Amino acid sequence: MRHYRQLTIVEGAPEGGLAASSQDDFGAGVLIRREGDYVALSFYSGAVELLLRLKTSELVRTLDHLHPTDQTRSARSVGTSHTTLWLTLRPDGSLVMRPSLTTDAAGSISLNFELAESVKDALNNWLKQ
Repeated sequence: MRHYRQLTIVEGAPEGGLAASSQDDFGAGVLIRREGDYVALSFYSGAVELLLRLKTSELVRTLDHLHPTDQTRSARSVGTSHTTLWLTLRPDGSLVMRPSLTTDAAGSISLNFELAESVKDALNNWLKQ
């Protein structure tokens, strides 16, 4: 069973970026910044970090096309076959983000985050600036 880290705090980050974090003591969150036509997303939980560099236009388009679902599987993905951001919009307005690094059919590593609706809205607004 998957466990999701709830991210409920959003604030500005260095270099005009955006930071989302949790209220618990696990040190989990995501830092986001622009790099030209790309957006760098640094997902961290404790000492583990996954950094994805995605095309901003693809991420915005994917977020715009999400529809709420109760399903536990991810609805859409952005990225490549090796680095993927799985996205699911829940009926309560929260956004599930699962950054994943896949080496081959033998294994992968993923982090599981759920962005509160206010954090998701801040992310959408920041991406469209």
